[in-house]
Amino acid sequence: MLNKTLKLNKIETTLANRTFAEMYPKERLAALLRSPFLGDFDVKNYCHVSAKQYHENEKQQLTALLTTTYNEKEKVFEVKYKQAKSGYGRVFPQKSLGLTSMRKNIRNALIKGVYYDFDLSNAHPTIVLEVCEKHNLPCKYVREYVNNREEVLGNIMSHYEVNRNKAKKLMLRLMFTGTVLGWKIEEKVNKKDDLPYLENFTKELYAIAQGIRPENENMYKTCRDSKRKKAKKSAPAANKRQRISEDAFLKAIDTVNKRKAKKTNEEELNDIFGTDTEDESQSDNNTKKNIDPFEGEYLGSLLATYMQTLEEQILAIVMEAVEMETSLTIVKGVSHPVSTYEFDGIKLLHENVEEYGGKEKVIEFLNRVTEERTGFHMSWEEKEIETKYDLTPYM
Repeated sequence: MLNKTLKLNKIETTLANRTFAEMYPKERLAALLRSPFLGDFDVKNYCHVSAKQYHENEKQQLTALLTTTYNEKEKVFEVKYKQAKSGYGRVFPQKSLGLTSMRKNIRNALIKGVYYDFDLSNAHPTIVLEVCEKHNLPCKYVREYVNNREEVLGNIMSHYEVNRNKAKKLMLRLMFTGTVLGWKIEEKVNKKDDLPYLENFTKELYAIAQGIRPENENMYKTCRDSKRKKAKKSAPAANKRQRISEDAFLKAIDTVNKRKAKKTNEEELNDIFGTDTEDESQSDNNTKKNIDPFEGEYLGSLLATYMQTLEEQILAIVMEAVEMETSLTIVKGVSHPVSTYEFDGIKLLHENVEEYGGKEKVIEFLNRVTEERTGFHMSWEEKEIETKYDLTPYM
């Protein structure tokens, strides 16, 4: 069972150093290589940051996938997952050679109609909430998002005049240490004033990270050192943008601190951040003397890494159960289990799911195993596999 204590130790789960098989038509990959759909890596794409370390562009990546991982005899791509050197966080396909390391439209063009995609619903916020409730950390605003997600997203859509997808991107960005300002710039949102809820949500995440840190000081140091190392390698312009983003993050927190406190869950947060009754000049002096200007970024990275580590542990337990207790990953003549790990989800062959009894029965199994084996009360859902790429002209 997970979440018994706040401390997360470095452990090698059953996903690390394991090889899984991915089965989709080789002809589709060849068609993609002939198509105009492949391009340079997008540095804003989470998986592309890693892929860029091994390949110059998407075409080179898929060429390497075809020439080095395809098992001609078994008609599968063999994907080995590796854990980060830090020992924390998620696992990734070795050398970014696997479906998980591809851009969504490319990945889905390869597997549409071949796989079902099962995901943990609202994974990170739910994990954060359960950790906070178990260990008495402030979570009013996270709870509101988990319990009233559609209402929160609706308020964002209305206030910023954006669609649901962009509203979801904002909340996901905040969960992964991003800022409202950064989201506005990326999505070209011109609304100047922000929702108080988002400021409080950001402040609360910061407080949660502070609550997690004492039991996970080694993880914090790993995150801090990684951030510092990346900052040194960055170009001056990139460093400037990073400082601007960090200043905006701290300014948002400071803005909330100076607002009149409400007598609710705010009292818990004020124990950490102080209240309006304190002398502001003294508070400012203490801030300048004691707070690293990048502290918010380090703590944000800590929270993201902590939740990704828990998420990976949950998925490892669930995928092991799927492999050991069902026929969902078995294909005659294939040496390795046929399934794909993708952070907060798992992909299973369409044919195997139907033989098992259908996607509803699979979801029932996943829900039961998740609660019984991990202790987390989370729900699984099927996510439609969509792509805007038609490979027919290139087949």
